[in-house]
Amino acid sequence: MSIAHLRIRRRYLQAPIHLFCHPATGRTVTVVGMVHHGRRDYYATVLEQVNQLRQAGAVVLCEGSGLSAALTDPPADLTDVQRQIITAAGEIRDLHTRLSRHGQWVPQREMFGGIPQGWQRVDTGIVEQIRRQNGPELLAARQVEAARLQRILTSRIARMRYRVGMELGLRFSAAGYRYRQANDHLHMTGGEDMVMAAVDSNEPEA
Repeated sequence: MSIAHLRIRRRYLQAPIHLFCHPATGRTVTVVGMVHHGRRDYYATVLEQVNQLRQAGAVVLCEGSGLSAALTDPPADLTDVQRQIITAAGEIRDLHTRLSRHGQWVPQREMFGGIPQGWQRVDTGIVEQIRRQNGPELLAARQVEAARLQRILTSRIARMRYRVGMELGLRFSAAGYRYRQANDHLHMTGGEDMVMAAVDSNEPEA
């Protein structure tokens, strides 16, 4: 789901649920907004909504990089550079997780414990992505990103700027979203919105 589909309701940033309905067959596809870091109640609501869809007979498809599996048991044919890229990707993920906790958010993988039972991952995995790219260039970029996040973590002011910048970026994107109610084949469920983050969250002391 595009970031443009986020929306603001009072002091909350929300990720909607969209329902696409084929006009001839009546077959439906439900797209549930998802972010990688958010509030615990956001993820609880996501699971509740998706479980209701599964109980009604829906097939649940989701994205997923397979990073955890690649870190635990990397393919034997990976080059040294490709292995370093996977290690750097894991470090970056952990750094983002540490930064999100300063904003009182939690990572999706922690709340879901991986891909929930019954969900099907339909995505290009990280190993395949790495194999398609220039290894040395990608490794250099990952190392730069890891170093940047490390610097942010060492400074309380930098952490605050990181969180505020993230929230403002999401909110500016959400502010540009305009839902067209006249479109009968696309609608947003009014009572099932999921709160992602409050803008007035306070950073705990370091």
